[in-house]
Amino acid sequence: MAIEYTWKINNVWKEQKGSTEPTEETESVDVELTDFIQSVNLTITGTEGDISCEYETDANLYHNPDNSYTNYDDVTTTKLIEWSKAALTQPVIDNIKAQLEREINEKKNTNLVSWEN
Repeated sequence: MAIEYTWKINNVWKEQKGSTEPTEETESVDVELTDFIQSVNLTITGTEGDISCEYETDANLYHNPDNSYTNYDDVTTTKLIEWSKAALTQPVIDNIKAQLEREINEKKNTNLVSWEN
């Protein structure tokens, strides 16, 4: 059975400015914006059968002056997840998924069970 991954937005950090991403050639520059989402706190859940494990992280977002600015009121959960995945980068996401897979496998191979009375 394959592990299914879900992404949940817990909260966002709003600022009245955004920062551009620093590069090897340029430093970060602050840009005055209205309700710019600086970071996204999210939980990634891996589920296989009836076993689930969670990983909470923050994705720091940067203002890209080459892209159109999305007003806060127009931001959707789907867009926040898309931006978060881009900010985290695929190698980091792969590491998170590998950790969740290890935790799920540990839970599958344990004699420890929950007690409900």
